[in-house]
Amino acid sequence: MLGEASTTAIVKTQNPKGFVENKIAAKQGGKIAGDARKALVIKTGEKVVYVCIIVELFFCVNYIYVVFLQQ
Repeated sequence: MLGEASTTAIVKTQNPKGFVENKIAAKQGGKIAGDARKALVIKTGEKVVYVCIIVELFFCVNYIYVVFLQQ
């Protein structure tokens, strides 16, 4: 979820054109999310587990992300 939000923000500000530039933006957004996850693990001392729950309502699929600290 953070990766997608970060990538969206990067795309809106940098306005990449074509596959290669969008791929770079996606990698940058993913790095931001990965760094945040690693920082959370260091801060809490616990692993982070992401669970994606897919809910289908009226043929529209919504994704709900839940973050658990693994103990």
